[in-house]
Amino acid sequence: MDEKAFEDFLLNPESRKRVHKTVREAVNRADAAGLPPAYEPAFSKLKEFRAEQKKSREELLELRRQARIEKANKDQVNLEFHRKVFDLLEEGGQAAGFIMRKALEMIEMWDQKGLNSMYSPMWKQLLDGSPAAARDFVLSDAANGWPLGLRSSSPFTHLIAFPGDEWDGGANLLTH
Repeated sequence: MDEKAFEDFLLNPESRKRVHKTVREAVNRADAAGLPPAYEPAFSKLKEFRAEQKKSREELLELRRQARIEKANKDQVNLEFHRKVFDLLEEGGQAAGFIMRKALEMIEMWDQKGLNSMYSPMWKQLLDGSPAAARDFVLSDAANGWPLGLRSSSPFTHLIAFPGDEWDGGANLLTH
C-alpha cells in the first residue's frame, strides 16, 4: 500500500468507525478482565512524581529557612563581637591601642596584597575619623547593607585568635 492509499484508508469514515469500534471492544474486554486502563500506570507515576516534587520543594524551602536562621545567628554574633571591639576602643588604654594597631596592620596587609579592595578604603576612612561615628555606622542596621558587609570583612575579626600573651595587658579581652 503506497502512502496515498494508506492516508485514504485512515481518513475514510468507514475505516475510522471500524477502528473506533475495535478500540472500544478492546477496552471493554480489558475492563471485564479487571485490567487497569492503559493510561493509569502513567497517571499514577505522574501523581508520585508530583508528590515527590512537592516534598522536595518543601524540603528545599525548609533548608533555605534554616540557612537564613543560621546566617542571622552568625550576623548577630558578629554584631556583638564588633560591639565589644568598639566598647574596648572607647575605653581607650593599652587594649584600644593594641586593637587599633592590629586593625591598621591588617588593612595595610590587604592593600599590599591587593585584598579586600572594596572594604579596605572604607575601613581606613572609618578608623581615621571619629570613633563614635565609626561605631554608629558599623553597628547600624542600615538598609544599604554596608555595615553588615563591613562587619563581614573586618580588620578586627582576626584579633579573636590572638593568644592572651600577645595582647597588651596579657589577656585577649575579646574572648572574655
